[in-house]
Amino acid sequence: MGDPLVPMALPAAERQRLEANLAAAEAELAKSPDSADALIWVGRRQAYLWQYRKAVATFTKGIDRFPSDPRFYRHRGHRYITLRNFDAAISDFEKAVLLIAGTKDEIEPDGAPNAKGIPRSTLHFNIWYHLGLAYYLRGDFANARRAFDQCMDVSKNDDSIVATSDWLWMTNMRMGDKAAAAKVLERITPTMDILENQSYHRRLLMYKGLEKPEALLDTANADDLTIATQGYGVANYYRVTGNLAKATEIYDKCWRVGSGRRSASSPRKWTAPSCRRGGVLVFVQGTGREVVDAKRPRHIRGHRALPPEVARYGFRLGRRVLRQRPALVGRHTRMIGASGDLSAPAYWRCWPGTRRRSGDSRPRSGAGHPRRCSG
Repeated sequence: MGDPLVPMALPAAERQRLEANLAAAEAELAKSPDSADALIWVGRRQAYLWQYRKAVATFTKGIDRFPSDPRFYRHRGHRYITLRNFDAAISDFEKAVLLIAGTKDEIEPDGAPNAKGIPRSTLHFNIWYHLGLAYYLRGDFANARRAFDQCMDVSKNDDSIVATSDWLWMTNMRMGDKAAAAKVLERITPTMDILENQSYHRRLLMYKGLEKPEALLDTANADDLTIATQGYGVANYYRVTGNLAKATEIYDKCWRVGSGRRSASSPRKWTAPSCRRGGVLVFVQGTGREVVDAKRPRHIRGHRALPPEVARYGFRLGRRVLRQRPALVGRHTRMIGASGDLSAPAYWRCWPGTRRRSGDSRPRSGAGHPRRCSG
């Protein structure tokens, strides 16, 4: 979302195992250069080693050679999601949807098998599931719900059902459709046959009131892996149920872990921006990136034009904000800050031709604190 992708450190033994798997897949492709299966496995093995752009290139080669095989669109779309290229992902999955129309579903082999070694997902499931995810991350909740509804139709085991249900519940709640969200939970029980999606299952039980969010995620003591895997769902639960401060706290920890540059427990630094023209500039806490220049609102008309720093926190600017005069910094701060989507949005008022002073650190906000950036 505007930040460099930094691979997580892999234990030496795990990296060695994954590299051996990739070497074996490449050897198999060398023996069977016309095999679509062999080419797919090379791309998948590259992705397991965080070589996402190489994987995209491999799947693109597959699309060129096997244009009617939906698996290449499915896997390339998945890697586009990883690379945060949601529009490209949506395009690939929509193409895959056309290619699977009227075809029989098939089990998709696991690259990282569960404890029982039983694959739980299918080609059709993964196409609809990741299409819904791409739309959700794009902020297009209506299309996300359409995709997840279709995904539910091809969810034939409890692992698939809970994975789809979790995202469908979040989508309905983000759309304000609590009745539809409640209906999603009707088939969720504590005794479901879950082999690999325990995190989804426990969150759904939390939505039903059968689990406490504190039991799923102890933010004070959770390690980085738990924050990354369970954090978003718990944060989103807090958000849609009205505890915006707690949601923001967990979103912030998820971002820090996901950035790969600092742990969830490390302090957040404030970065002063550079101001090269007049107006009120709005910055996301801690990033130093400009979100809005109030004198140039055309750059952010519509949700899809909002910068990714905003989308990461689910933070929106309404028309009322854009129409405010630049002098009303304090009014902006109170109105947007009260929404709770960002814990401390920072507003800088700058004058033309000025830049930040190198020693500045924490920006101030509020009508009484316009900061004049000087040389």
